[in-house]
Amino acid sequence: MTPVNEAPPALWCDCEVPFSCILQAEPVDTHAQMLLLQAINQIESAHETEPVNADSRRLERLEAKLDLTLFLLARTLEPSPPGPPHNVRLLPEGLIWQESSPASRPEPGARVTLALRPSTALPLTLKLSAEVSEVRATEIQTSFTHLDEDTLEAWHQLVFRRHRQAIRARR
Repeated sequence: MTPVNEAPPALWCDCEVPFSCILQAEPVDTHAQMLLLQAINQIESAHETEPVNADSRRLERLEAKLDLTLFLLARTLEPSPPGPPHNVRLLPEGLIWQESSPASRPEPGARVTLALRPSTALPLTLKLSAEVSEVRATEIQTSFTHLDEDTLEAWHQLVFRRHRQAIRARR
């Protein structure tokens, strides 16, 4: 999935997530998307620490109960995913994915809305505005547009953590 004439970016991760590309750009509440990304980052990074004593185990059980409550609340708020599971490459500045259907392939320069569920811990749909930067055969590459600094920072944290997890998994 590396774009033509470019070296692969240093920071990226491949994952399978519910995903859809909405060909007509729609208004996105970037503040809400930033809050969702920050919540996902907080929940997922909390699970990376290992308990060392009885107090830590009790705290971990309490966090698990809160996680379950958030999960169930999120499922009632948004019961269906944005689309079927799709292999996507998360980049600090956008996404890359394969689109086999010509009718679903946007043209370069098209403004789109990317809808995905990056976390199973908090199953809410993240919507980000993007522009199609390159279309090559069945591969679509996008770059985010209209993201404020806080939302972009939260996205970078997500990509960095997933990249780090992929490296650990290969060892």
